Amino acid sequence: LGNQLESADYSEPALKNWVKREIKEYIGAPQVGRKYSIQQVALLFIVKDLKVLLDFEAIRKILGSIFNNPVEREDDIISPLHFYNAYSCLYEQLVNQTELLSEENIKEEIQQYLQKEEGFTEEDKGKIFAALMVAILAVRTNFLKAWAKRYVMDGKGKE
Repeated sequence: LGNQLESADYSEPALKNWVKREIKEYIGAPQVGRKYSIQQVALLFIVKDLKVLLDFEAIRKILGSIFNNPVEREDDIISPLHFYNAYSCLYEQLVNQTELLSEENIKEEIQQYLQKEEGFTEEDKGKIFAALMVAILAVRTNFLKAWAKRYVMDGKGKE
């Protein structure tokens, strides 16, 4: 499933390493028989996006600020699936609005999103804001990295 995402390059050993060592405390054991739940898969997608920009220590800090016990998702500030959907939709909206993603553009879009969301305390909104900012920057970094690779690999990219 992960390899269907744009710019995804998952190797089975890398995923196993992430799950068993690097982010074990956030993923937990498979929750649907011997398979991972949709929330756990969303966490893997989030880690994939963040990995282009951050090391695992920083990723754990971001995950720890908004997600808690993997067995009880109810104690998360925001569910992994909701968070993944939020930053992917926000990124899409930003890209459709402007070619240049400035810090102010991103902040404004996140603030508008959080104003519409109910059930979060101001403290929780601050944590979600920071995590969304990092996730959107990571997605943009991944886009720029793929764009640069096109020029390196085959000299293409001219329109």
